[in-house]
Amino acid sequence: MMFDLLTSANTTNSVFPQSFLNFQNSSWQNLSLLPNTASPSNGGLGTLTIDNAGNTLATARAIAVGATPTTYSDFIGSVDTNDYYRFTLGATSTFNLALTGLSADADVSLLDTNGNVIAGSYNGGTTNDSITRQLSAGTYYARVYQYSGDTNYNLALSATTPDNAGNTLATARAIAVGATPTTYSDFIGSVDTNDYYRFTLGATSTFNLALTGLSADADVSLLDTNGNVIAGSYNGGTTNDSITRQLSAGTYYARVYQYSGDTNYNLALSATTPDNAGNTLATARAIAVGATPTTYISPWARPLPSTSR
Repeated sequence: MMFDLLTSANTTNSVFPQSFLNFQNSSWQNLSLLPNTASPSNGGLGTLTIDNAGNTLATARAIAVGATPTTYSDFIGSVDTNDYYRFTLGATSTFNLALTGLSADADVSLLDTNGNVIAGSYNGGTTNDSITRQLSAGTYYARVYQYSGDTNYNLALSATTPDNAGNTLATARAIAVGATPTTYSDFIGSVDTNDYYRFTLGATSTFNLALTGLSADADVSLLDTNGNVIAGSYNGGTTNDSITRQLSAGTYYARVYQYSGDTNYNLALSATTPDNAGNTLATARAIAVGATPTTYISPWARPLPSTSR
């Protein structure tokens, strides 16, 4: 961002408006000034530049990058050759960057936490630059720098996490739930308010669910095959949620949904069938055998037929 101050060749006779004097007295100390490289003559124009972005990795401007693009406007040129922006991603994301509004040639690069170049865009002249990259969780930098000339610019950045879970019962992600907990990681927030998971139990089971890793408030519920709520966990803030329930054989859904804010999450699910018979001679189940047949069913005696094609 740039603005000009009119200066008179004869400063003794100069007249400054009261508004400028007020500005000088109240706000001058809040400006970040760079050297004036203009060569005014005859009372010409001098250039004063405000630099909002840091000029090194160490002084990079800290910004937040989310699903909605955020634009930062600044200046790059002979008196300010580098602008650095620092941001952190909490989960694997698709990162997008666009450098626009150029009146001279500037380029942009994406750096890792150590300042190594991951990707760059180096179009000539005033052509827009852009970068799209799949990034893991971590800290990164965007560097805007001069190639030739002086120019203002607009830098727009966004990052979206992949949505692996369906957003309705009909599009629920099909998962397998067994005795060993399986964890599914995803995102929930203003642009993705619901995540549904569908699973089928072949026998009566003790079902366990845990929702962890929250940075905002999200809740979870267990639904039957028709979408009716069987149980839910609605802890406030970033407190973990959990559900434990005895379930009959059948199809069920787990729904993770936003209460407030945007957050990544980890959803761990497991289901164990009761083991009523002992596994050794010493722990054998004692039963009575009489004239009337008595049947004892083991849910894992043989595979159950699939309920879907």
